[in-house]
Amino acid sequence: MTQAEILSGGTTKLGIHAWTKQGIVGRGVLIDFVSYAEKKGIKYDATGFYAVSLQSVLEIAKEAEVEFRAGDIIFLRTGFTHAFANTTVELRKAIMSRNPFQYPGIESTFGVLEWLWNTGIAAVAGDCPGFEAWPPSEQMMHQILLAGYGMPIGELFDLEDLAVQCKKESRWTFFLTSEPLNVKGGVGSPPNALAIF
Repeated sequence: MTQAEILSGGTTKLGIHAWTKQGIVGRGVLIDFVSYAEKKGIKYDATGFYAVSLQSVLEIAKEAEVEFRAGDIIFLRTGFTHAFANTTVELRKAIMSRNPFQYPGIESTFGVLEWLWNTGIAAVAGDCPGFEAWPPSEQMMHQILLAGYGMPIGELFDLEDLAVQCKKESRWTFFLTSEPLNVKGGVGSPPNALAIF
């Protein structure tokens, strides 16, 4: 499929409808970088650029006694949506007008891409406008994940209540079900997601 076909609006070769037959179902894993940063004394602006290292992700998982499995769906909590929603209109405008636009996320490196592939991660999501920190540091991952890996990317999730529940349960894995909209050729959808403990 070419970009021209996507932009024409007439193609049904690929699209969000491919995920609506059975939906997206699997084991969700919360990587709570907000709590980790607080515990480790890491200071960062949740509405600005910050690259969460793969080493930090693996350390967070180890502390939570989580071993990644093929088919897992990773959720990265950086605090962006919470910080953005709880600031002034003036500051929101300033954040949105930054050039280049900035937000936290996982570091965009070949190492992360290799790890996602080798681990067999099925999907990724976070509470930012993208899964990778922006602007990318080494390699833009968005297109590789979508077109190269066929991996769904969830963006701007509100992970605050999920983080509270995970902490309450002392468990950072859960059953995740998501039913995207059935739009032929669509390039995005609300997730209609539910975490079950």
